[in-house]
Amino acid sequence: FLVELLNAMVKLSTKVSAHKQITKKLLQYALKEVDCYIEACTESTEPSRLEDFKKIRSHIDLVKKTIQKHYRQGKNVVRVMLGIDAVAAKKGNEGLFPVVPKYGNIPAISSKKKPAKAKAKSKSSDAGVKGAGASDGKESSSRKKRKKKKTQLESYDSALGDVAINRALSLGMEMDPALIGSDSKALKLSSIETLILSVICSQGLPAYTENWDALIDQEIDVPSQNLPGQEFVINWFRMGGVVLNAADVWSTIALRNYEAKLLEIQANVANNSSEADLADLRMQARQLEVDLKRKENAKIEATELRNNSRQLAQRTIMMLAALQEKMGSIDTKSKRPPNEVENGLGNKVLRWLSQELSNWARALQVADQVSGKPHAAVGYDYDKNDDAEKVAAVFDKRGCRTVFLQVAQQTRLRSLFVRNGASKVAQHMPHAVVLSEAAGDDWDYRPSWWVCNADKDGPAMPVPDDADLLNGILDYGYSGFDEMVKMSPSFKKRCEQSEGDGNVFTRATVQDRINHLTRELHELDGATNVDHLLGERKAAASAKKESSVQSGISSFFVAKGKTTTSPKKKSGNDNKGGADIIEIDDGDDNNGSGIKRSADVNGVNSPEKKQKKTLQ
Repeated sequence: FLVELLNAMVKLSTKVSAHKQITKKLLQYALKEVDCYIEACTESTEPSRLEDFKKIRSHIDLVKKTIQKHYRQGKNVVRVMLGIDAVAAKKGNEGLFPVVPKYGNIPAISSKKKPAKAKAKSKSSDAGVKGAGASDGKESSSRKKRKKKKTQLESYDSALGDVAINRALSLGMEMDPALIGSDSKALKLSSIETLILSVICSQGLPAYTENWDALIDQEIDVPSQNLPGQEFVINWFRMGGVVLNAADVWSTIALRNYEAKLLEIQANVANNSSEADLADLRMQARQLEVDLKRKENAKIEATELRNNSRQLAQRTIMMLAALQEKMGSIDTKSKRPPNEVENGLGNKVLRWLSQELSNWARALQVADQVSGKPHAAVGYDYDKNDDAEKVAAVFDKRGCRTVFLQVAQQTRLRSLFVRNGASKVAQHMPHAVVLSEAAGDDWDYRPSWWVCNADKDGPAMPVPDDADLLNGILDYGYSGFDEMVKMSPSFKKRCEQSEGDGNVFTRATVQDRINHLTRELHELDGATNVDHLLGERKAAASAKKESSVQSGISSFFVAKGKTTTSPKKKSGNDNKGGADIIEIDDGDDNNGSGIKRSADVNGVNSPEKKQKKTLQ
């Protein structure tokens, strides 16, 4: 029956979208069938037969994980299992089989369905929002973006920064080493650099203080280092230990994968497998050998950095500066609300991290003497003529920005807790929640059991879950989110009780909430008048709502005599054409400066005398 299922998959066409759904169902049936065989072999104690079925299951599982994006390559795995030749791609730059990143878990596909909204937020109370001429059947671009983001959150259990790192590792593994240097806009990182980036993406950077040297040299004892939030302090020495432990795990897994592939080749030689199959297995073995070499080198470098915290700090700061350089500039002139900028984190936190990097760079003597900004450099910048196989990850512009955002959020949040202490941050938390809601933040995946009574009472408002979430994400990092939930009596119990009710509580679904609260806590830090800040936020939200109303077409034409004229003194001859000259504010220009252009309704443009009307 298993053979029939696999044969049916091969016969399905890649050009028919419905066949892809059928293939997924067939894969599920095939996995269940293999599980039955494995259970039967276990009971009958047949070790060799059991190993064969375990291999078959791993191959089918690989197809299931990669079939959505690599349909032809996934079917090739099934073809080879049936003894059929693999089908090569029409383009020569694609491999025969799907490649799985070896530097961490592929973002898991969530098995939970999209939660139903407990309370549907009505956005149609104002009848004029869609306005005249707008089609009810068409969705706004912002709504489409939110839907797309929801789909991504359902598809991935990882935080956005981790997804970007996994994607970069996948690109680095699939890319031909000869083509590594062809993309000058991409950021190329080695294994050790990618590993360091993963650690700070999860935990954030150590918070810079005046006694920064105590965060590098463990022998320095500075009494004043006892800050209000001392329990949230991380140092470069401790970070080096985390990097070394991760590098050791990486190299161990890589060695096992390589040895297993060599044994598979030996078994195929003994079974007189075809030369094509053996050639493909040897190619896979070479890739695993390169992977093993990278990770062994990463372990050696991690050991050196563990013993040299200053060098670890210098390399990290310069690497983040290179990441910022590749991601593009931070928009400081944007008039968009903060909740619509940089994944809801806003651009102020990014500017703060930029300054934090400069502080560290000057302290570590890796800053430019003129600008004071950190030198942007990674290992590839010095080894371009060396073996290109050292490049383990390739980050595009979007990937660089996504990772930089997550590092900025974690670093800023840690800095707030370290400098102010958990109790003071807890006092600001209710205000942060109120500001977030006033800004129009929407947490699409808020669990139904989440305790947050946002009202006008301010400090008296209980927000225990938000406080626990921020404390936990700093203690465990994004990589330890599952452990945080497991160790939290409150979160664990309620997650178990609400399982199956549509609640989704993962690192991916809480990241928006963490971004929003970090943004508002950053605003509140040092603010002298919270009520004034809240009033500004509500006014901005109200203005945005009013500006979203579409004017009728008649408002674009003003009867002569009712036109509002410019207060400037008129001179010269009258406008002979009698046409009104309307001055239009072009809000869509790239620099956001609102440059104005003139439009002559009747095509007559008289510079001597213009009647102006500014359209708001």
